[in-house]
Amino acid sequence: MKRAMALVAAALSALLLVAACGGQEPAVAPTSEGKGKAVFAVTDDAADMGAVTSVKITIDSVRVHASGGAWTSVSSTAQTFDLLELRAKGTAQLLAQAAINAGAYDQMELGISKVLVVDSKGEHEAKLPSNKLQLKGSLDVKADATATANFDFLADQSLHLTGEGRYILAPVIHMETKAGATAEIKANNEVVIRGGNTTTDAQVGMNIEGTVDTGLRVSPDAVLSIAASGKVVQTKGQALAVATIKAVDTANGTVTLTTKSGNELVLHLASDSEIKVRGSNARLTDLAANIGAEVITEFDVQTKAISELAASADAKAKADVGAQLDISGTIKAVDTSKGTITIAADSGADVVLKIGADAKLQLDGSTSNLLGLGAKIGSRIEGEVDAAAHAAAGLRAQAEANVTASGTLKGVDVVKGTITITQAGSDTTLEVASNSEVRVNGSLATLASLKALIGAPVTVSFNQQSKVASDLNAQAKAEQSATVSGVIKAVNPAGGTVTITTSGGQEIVLNVTAASSIVADGTISTLVSLATSVGAQVTAQYNAQMRTATSINAQTQGSAFASVSGTLKAANSLNNTITVTSQAGADVVLNVGAQSRVLLNGSATTVAALATSLGSQVSAEYNAQTKMATSVSAQAQVSASATVSGTLKAVNAVAGTITITAQGGSEVVLNVASDTKLAADGAAATLATLATKIGSTVTAEYNAQTKMATSVSAQAQASASATVSGTLKAVNVLANTVTITAQGGAELVLNLTAQSKILVNGSASTSAALVTMVGKPTTVEYNTQTKAVVSLNIQG
Repeated sequence: MKRAMALVAAALSALLLVAACGGQEPAVAPTSEGKGKAVFAVTDDAADMGAVTSVKITIDSVRVHASGGAWTSVSSTAQTFDLLELRAKGTAQLLAQAAINAGAYDQMELGISKVLVVDSKGEHEAKLPSNKLQLKGSLDVKADATATANFDFLADQSLHLTGEGRYILAPVIHMETKAGATAEIKANNEVVIRGGNTTTDAQVGMNIEGTVDTGLRVSPDAVLSIAASGKVVQTKGQALAVATIKAVDTANGTVTLTTKSGNELVLHLASDSEIKVRGSNARLTDLAANIGAEVITEFDVQTKAISELAASADAKAKADVGAQLDISGTIKAVDTSKGTITIAADSGADVVLKIGADAKLQLDGSTSNLLGLGAKIGSRIEGEVDAAAHAAAGLRAQAEANVTASGTLKGVDVVKGTITITQAGSDTTLEVASNSEVRVNGSLATLASLKALIGAPVTVSFNQQSKVASDLNAQAKAEQSATVSGVIKAVNPAGGTVTITTSGGQEIVLNVTAASSIVADGTISTLVSLATSVGAQVTAQYNAQMRTATSINAQTQGSAFASVSGTLKAANSLNNTITVTSQAGADVVLNVGAQSRVLLNGSATTVAALATSLGSQVSAEYNAQTKMATSVSAQAQVSASATVSGTLKAVNAVAGTITITAQGGSEVVLNVASDTKLAADGAAATLATLATKIGSTVTAEYNAQTKMATSVSAQAQASASATVSGTLKAVNVLANTVTITAQGGAELVLNLTAQSKILVNGSASTSAALVTMVGKPTTVEYNTQTKAVVSLNIQG
């Protein structure tokens, strides 16, 4: 019987397997007729990792799996390798060698017992989602020949840091196997591979479930933590999963998947979701015809919105989906000397990306460069990341700020991923993208759940040009809504019910429909997943008449996250903390950070603003270990009606709003509907009429919660107008101001409004054109009280 030696080598980011057997027959399942030589090696081709000086990985077992057969042990001897040291040497190091049967092998497994990371603060043990690294690849072992498998650990893409400062290693590996190669093992166990035919050349990675496959990895914008159970948890950011299609709900725009680890995953469509079946663009109905097909998908962990999904995914499709990951956030920093940009991702993570010569950069729809983006720190930005290179493939920045509008929810299209709101009698249709946050009464929800809230008040922030919503909050009618808190007693997925036991011992059975929003530990979940959380703390909002849940928010036992509901006792803007007195009477002090989402009456606010609403009802989600709040939602007790008096600062007839500068100096923006009573100088008026009364004294009555005006009465001020002549000294397009140097030498700063009339050499022009006219003779008519420009005439 022919025998051969198997070698295993280890280096910084690669593992090499070499096998040899007699003869040149085609690869078949291993038999006892011959042995082959297998060599495994480890190397690392990682990039600079900053403060990390050492990544030591201990591999205590190596196995290979025969095609259609069983696992064979290659080595059970533990060896430790410093990946960064191997990278510095640029070599592959021997891991193990053994004699194995000739034939075809389709998987290799590395058992990793420990990973130690050394940084400026000392040595830390890193957590792995799974200690078993099973790699699919063809290893063709022939008689009297050598087969090799090289596994290159990409440390910079594999190592991640949690918010608590703990390291997680989710390996990303470039794997290459060869048949008929030559392996030279030197005295220092360095391995050199020469020749041979390549049988596998692929990049594989591990996700947080521990699944290893082509295209998988942990996204650069992922926010990770380690639960009390030791499980790696991703709370925000994009994620990748390989799964099979279990069900498709075209009415509610959802796809139910079963992941490789057996978990059920329900994802929903967004306006920018990209779906492909066998490489061609497809629709949700096409997925319904492919039940049981394998897919790879990229999705938002928190909202469960699909970014990209490829069905009948072969190795190429998996690689394509995993190669470019979506990112969105704001520009935090630009380093032109290093050619990098730092994005504060919407997930809360800071992502540093390289900007190569091929990166496509845009600013406000026009081609730009890194220097141009550097002048727009804080602007919104989105695009695609080349995950393998940690580089930007394409980025699109929008310098113009989003606008916020309030109205009523008129329609929801879950297939197109759009909503329609009615405001001041006009309809606006907005796209809800995969990174858009949808909330009901301040709690995370799905697009489908909004279908039950047609006619409800809604506030939405969106980009004026793209009409893409970034944040949306709908208010369920108070008379239809009730809230219950307690523990989950029972879940019946088949019957669509959940039973909650309150602190007083009362049991409440709620119906759960496709429109119900289910959140567990801060991320969208399902009724099936909730069935594994009996005994967990839960808060549910439901229709008091129908007993149908609109939202269910559960905190599973053992999770790093918790929630509290009660009254707001204190808000300290200096320490950025809030104190909540729970329903049980205990005080809970929470930290509020830059990534904490803070809402007051459904609108974004600050800790300082919360200090004016002490005693309000409040609910908060937070990390139970760090006490860092992920979300805070307060509901101030305000009267239904209020009155404001002051001066009319602005009128936006398109948006249907007016801005009043109150007597105390604060600004109040009110919505104007078709039934709002408008008057000017004692006569009935329109918004267009009010636009000519900027600076007038005005009194308005309005709903303090919705900011909807019931009546507005303006009284024009006499002698409100003045004229100045001189030269144009400065133009601030961001602040919408111009500075005029009068003929006597005095400087006057004036405000430009939507109603300002701008003329250049007697022809109508824009404020942007004034930038090139600095120093030119100018005559301006303006309101003496508000300093608003009525007309500006400049001679070029």
